[in-house]
Amino acid sequence: MTPISIEIRKIIAEKLEAGNTHQDIADDLGVSRSSVTRLSGHIKKYGTIFPKPQPGRLPTFNDEDYQTIKDLVDDNPGYTLEQYADLIAKTTGKRRLKKSRIHQILKSLKMSFKNTKKHHRSVTVMT
Repeated sequence: MTPISIEIRKIIAEKLEAGNTHQDIADDLGVSRSSVTRLSGHIKKYGTIFPKPQPGRLPTFNDEDYQTIKDLVDDNPGYTLEQYADLIAKTTGKRRLKKSRIHQILKSLKMSFKNTKKHHRSVTVMT
């Protein structure tokens, strides 16, 4: 099910203010009566036609940041997670990440670690 566009929400709100019935509005706009009823309740409860913001934390990194991280790792394959943490924070200007988060990001970028020395790891691209 796709959400109702803001333009349709505006029209529904105008028709509700004009006193049209939910069924008439639904028939005129080609949406379900229950959608009109839900939006009517939403307007009464929140005072706006706009949807509530989704809960949760906003992403720390955007697609451009992920590409930057990938490029940094490609350019510096012998770094440790600690060194990547410092380099990523310095380059992106964002807070310093924990090693576990860097590992998650590299895993999502299809990169994994191989032990090359006792205390040193290098990054390789998974295929």
